[in-house]
Amino acid sequence: MIKPMKNAVAIFWKGLATLLPLTVTIWVLYAAFSTLDRLLSQMVPAHLYFPGSGLLVGIVITVGFGALMHFFLFERLIDYGSSVLNRIPVVKSFYSAMQDFMAYFGRRSASELSRVVLVTLSDDCQLIGFVTNPNFDTPLQEGGPIGQRIAVYLPMSYQIGGFMVLLPAERVVPLEISVEDAMRLVLTAGVRSA
Repeated sequence: MIKPMKNAVAIFWKGLATLLPLTVTIWVLYAAFSTLDRLLSQMVPAHLYFPGSGLLVGIVITVGFGALMHFFLFERLIDYGSSVLNRIPVVKSFYSAMQDFMAYFGRRSASELSRVVLVTLSDDCQLIGFVTNPNFDTPLQEGGPIGQRIAVYLPMSYQIGGFMVLLPAERVVPLEISVEDAMRLVLTAGVRSA
């Protein structure tokens, strides 16, 4: 009697482990897209509305802004607006962080984004990190420059946060693993291997 019960519990947990991540992912994607569609669909005349038209409007607006950024006058106008936002105390932190995040992904090639490294903290402690700037030479100390360093992001498990560390090149070893596999390994704390 106990053995069939253990099997039933094991089957239940296996089903839950498969179904829960799938269901939550689909729900989050659906909620994000439907919210965005609902917000942007207000720009669509009622007689032209169809499900997804808000997302279509969002794509058109994004492409339009991207095209306008090639015009000097429009670019100067956006730069002026950015400088105003960067002077407002609370807004400045959020806006500049978003700009940096988008610039990081927009300006780097796929080979630069795939820099997964192993960071040695001590003889028996190593962390997986991601190179964010291979030539970090900004002076940060009162005594002057800290020398040539590599900026490495060390994420924490379960997406709690992370740390940016500046290391000499000899403290990191490139890994032959994709960014996606490395992130999966780190963010699940090794529960699910790459």
